[in-house]
Amino acid sequence: MSKLHDLEQAILQLNAAELSAFRTWFENFDEAHWDREIESTPEGGRLDEMVREALEAYRVGCRKKL
Repeated sequence: MSKLHDLEQAILQLNAAELSAFRTWFENFDEAHWDREIESTPEGGRLDEMVREALEAYRVGCRKKL
């Protein structure tokens, strides 16, 4: 059996309160993992260009509405 299968089986055994606590824990875990990935992006990295493009698209869209 794989670790994933073992986890799935364990989760299936949780009662409602335990499942709720697990959801809360996993949301926090997942958010922290995502934050670490974002923070590890080097300055001037991939996201900077995406932000510039999004801001420019927003500015262009705002001008069209005026």
